[in-house]
Amino acid sequence: GVALTETVATHHSSATMPDPFALSSSEPTRPLSDLAPQSLFMVLFVRAVTEANSSHWGLNLHQDADRGGTKYQANNSTGTWITDHGTTKGATESDILIGLIRIADVDLAERSRLQR
Repeated sequence: GVALTETVATHHSSATMPDPFALSSSEPTRPLSDLAPQSLFMVLFVRAVTEANSSHWGLNLHQDADRGGTKYQANNSTGTWITDHGTTKGATESDILIGLIRIADVDLAERSRLQR
């Protein structure tokens, strides 16, 4: 089932909105090895520090420290909202990360349902 089991919070700021799941040039504030394997996280990023209530969120299905996870988000960088899904090892390393909230454990047999 879905249960709030872990909250991982940190605070960073940035004036622009790069790919929030991109790897940072700085040391990670929390290494991927600290995240529970096969867990689904809601990920919250700051969009712009100059605008009130400006944030971006996505989901990250964390596999493990070696493989990272799969990001699920939508963006309108082209002026049209499009889905942006793919593998990432940068969920905990973004300079604009505000926090991660573990919202579920995902059975390996059910992973394909997230791809729909």
